[in-house]
Amino acid sequence: MERRQFLSSALLLAGPAKAAAPGKAADSRAIFVGNTAPYSHRGADGAPAGVAYEMVSEIARDLPFTLDPVVAPLVRAFRELASQGPALIIPPARLPSREHLLRWVVPLIPVRLMLFARSSSGHDIASIESARALEIGILNAPGLEETYRSAGFQRIKHLASNEVAIRMLMHERLPAVLTADCSVYAALKEAGIARSQIREGAVLADVTLWLAASRNYPDAELRLWQAAAEKRRPELAKILARHV
Repeated sequence: MERRQFLSSALLLAGPAKAAAPGKAADSRAIFVGNTAPYSHRGADGAPAGVAYEMVSEIARDLPFTLDPVVAPLVRAFRELASQGPALIIPPARLPSREHLLRWVVPLIPVRLMLFARSSSGHDIASIESARALEIGILNAPGLEETYRSAGFQRIKHLASNEVAIRMLMHERLPAVLTADCSVYAALKEAGIARSQIREGAVLADVTLWLAASRNYPDAELRLWQAAAEKRRPELAKILARHV
């Protein structure tokens, strides 16, 4: 992925597992970790991992509570967040179709939403216009289908993960996928497939993955995250630089 400068407007970060008593912070904060490698996922030891989780953990070092992570597919993470008390989620891309769903806390990682196809296929993904006639695979997560349909894609297949997307491309069961760039590269690595087997296509949009919070997250705690994120800005930039 092209190296891009960390978005330094470290706004706010947030989300508790349970409400705190007035004037006193709770001991932990629930954070739903979307299983979307390499940004956030379950590591080999079973613990949460990924660059987004590293960045959030770095910020939390200066906060008076610990993180209580739950690793789950992103669509389940969205669903659980909506049914819980105040909580956090990583790493949803900030899209117009998601604006009303979350409180957008801290920008973390710049990514590209782009088309991919099997190298040996003849499918034309060189432009958004030429790819609109194809059936495309997308991750099953809130807001994505609306975003892609608004760009003119009408033949959409929901996929559980980027690993599934790669398998379907390799077995010629799907012409193309539209997803974040580094997530495809991570899925290829996990499957032991060379990058040369996949062809990059047109870029739909440059977006940013965020730490976000449920709509009922309290303002007072957002300000705690804001101050901690500002303090840790140099460390966050170093973490990002190691991965991009």
